Amino acid sequence: EMGFTALELPMTQPAVSPTLRDEVRGSGLEVSLCAALGAGRDLSSFDADVRAATMQYLTDCLQTGAALGAVVLAGPLYAGGGKRHTLPPAEAAREWELAVTGLQELSRRAKECGIRLALEPLNRYRTSVINTVEQMLPLLADIGCGNVGIHYDTYHACLEEANLLASLETALKSGRVTHFHACANNRGAPGDGIVPWDAVMQLLKQYGY
Repeated sequence: EMGFTALELPMTQPAVSPTLRDEVRGSGLEVSLCAALGAGRDLSSFDADVRAATMQYLTDCLQTGAALGAVVLAGPLYAGGGKRHTLPPAEAAREWELAVTGLQELSRRAKECGIRLALEPLNRYRTSVINTVEQMLPLLADIGCGNVGIHYDTYHACLEEANLLASLETALKSGRVTHFHACANNRGAPGDGIVPWDAVMQLLKQYGY
């Protein structure tokens, strides 16, 4: 009634109650899910048990999404937050490959649920794996799955991108922007702060998001 057309659920728990499920499905709103990937949830962990538990959590989220009629599962699905480290080249390459193979498998499961994956670059205080659009594009190329795209968040971009509008245009030109969070540079609601919202919205419209 307020004019919203979509609803996003934060998946702190991978399941929802039947009551909430029915309410969401009956609302007529488009549904997206945002994964909660804190410490201990990491598809690129060197610990096989952590990877397995994370895959199970994300699979449960996908199954919940299918029950809700969700279209997107978004977030830093490649590694999660809370991972901030510097690795020797060989270990960094292994971490990257674990992210790629994990997301390839998650992509297959997402396709079965009719859900697209949207990978979010996070600021350096949240992760050391992917911080910018330019770092994300090679990951998408290595994954090579059409149902995996970019989750662009203006808050994180304010912290990491040298030029917010240029990075957004790079992402949009790639044709891989699957999800977008409009958030002020201080994590507040859009409108205040330093984000040039008119130019941001113009770019989104120009590239048909």
